[in-house]
Amino acid sequence: MHWAIPNFPYHVQCIVRIRHEWIATNPMTLVRQSAKREKLPDVLELDELKKLLAELGNPARALVFLTAATGLRVSEALGLKWSGR
Repeated sequence: MHWAIPNFPYHVQCIVRIRHEWIATNPMTLVRQSAKREKLPDVLELDELKKLLAELGNPARALVFLTAATGLRVSEALGLKWSGR
């Protein structure tokens, strides 16, 4: 029997296998999940973001705009490599 179901994530493959009784339990239940977030992140309101962007010059302004527009974490944004062009 071929166990791989192409083009489907592993958890979906497990659901299909359980539904067709190819396996008895979902092995994904054994995967440890990360701890739950203890508090909600601080998020700027639109007016606050506009005021902040108005005060900043480049490249900080570009970094803050990119972070706000894409939802990057601070650590991810600070890890980006910038060209001097």
